[in-house]
Amino acid sequence: MKQLPKKRWLLHGKKAFYYFATIVGVICAYYFNSSQIERAEETVKGISLGMYISFNLSMILSLILSFQAKNWNLILQFLAWVLGGIILICFVFLRVEDYSWLVMDTIILSCALSGLIFTIARSFIKHVNFFRDSATKGLNGIFLKSIPQFGLGILMIIQGSGEGLTFVAIFVGHVSILMRLIIIWSEKKNRERWVRRADEWNLISWAFVTLVWVIKEVL
Repeated sequence: MKQLPKKRWLLHGKKAFYYFATIVGVICAYYFNSSQIERAEETVKGISLGMYISFNLSMILSLILSFQAKNWNLILQFLAWVLGGIILICFVFLRVEDYSWLVMDTIILSCALSGLIFTIARSFIKHVNFFRDSATKGLNGIFLKSIPQFGLGILMIIQGSGEGLTFVAIFVGHVSILMRLIIIWSEKKNRERWVRRADEWNLISWAFVTLVWVIKEVL
């Protein structure tokens, strides 16, 4: 049997990993949102609709970029997150009577939207593509994911509980973030350093949420 050159082996391995990452991403989206919907029927203490909305805005931007790049692996992943997120947000808004919009929701969403307005203005001033510029994508990730997640952790501290957040959501959140970081770290493109930094802050902020959740719900 003729052996494939090393570069072709690496190429095939990379493609296989991307397919694997797509499957994992869709599964993570399903279990994160479905577990949170199920838990919301019992309690919403320690969750933030502001964080959910901010995160979903980030997924919508990523989905638009994926369509522009015609990357079907990413389209499937982000579409799963967007659809699941919309269902989760609508469920909490319309079906959960115990939930009331919190001051922290306003703070989280205000920070996220202010950051989004900033990156839109920056893209016009610097004449860069809002969806493709590395710094813009990275800043959007920080404003729409990392900062809201820090806000969620602070909310759990204030409320003294993380009951509304499931172990499944915590776990698949880390899996999803790590899968994306593995892909970004393997590419080693200097032009994507802002994206890498944003995902690293995403990991740090979710680790903060995890730490607070463990202290409040496990220890």
